[in-house]
Amino acid sequence: MAKKKHQGHYCKICGEHKANEKFSGKGHSIHICRDCEALPQERKNELQYMNRIERIAEKYPRSREDWDLLEKYAKNKAYPEASEFAQMILEMSGKRIAKS
Repeated sequence: MAKKKHQGHYCKICGEHKANEKFSGKGHSIHICRDCEALPQERKNELQYMNRIERIAEKYPRSREDWDLLEKYAKNKAYPEASEFAQMILEMSGKRIAKS
C-alpha cells in the first residue's frame, strides 16, 4: 500500500498536518504553524517535548534510546506538564524511575 500524502506541512510544535495557508513564509522552512509561532518560547518548547513523548508512546517496540529519552523527559522539572506526561507513559509501560 502506498503512503497517504498529506496536503501542507507538519508542525513540529503541535504535531498536526496543516494546510499551507496555516504557515507563514518562514514557517514553511522551520515547520511551525502561525498558531504555534504566536506562543511564548517556553510554551513552544514544552509542546515540542510533549509531541516527542507522544510519538515515542505510539512507537512499538521502543528502543533503548527511546526509554532513555522518556526517563530524561520525566526527570526534567523545567517543563512540568511534559514531565508528568513522560512519567505517565513510563508507569503505563511498567517502568519506574527514581525520583531525584
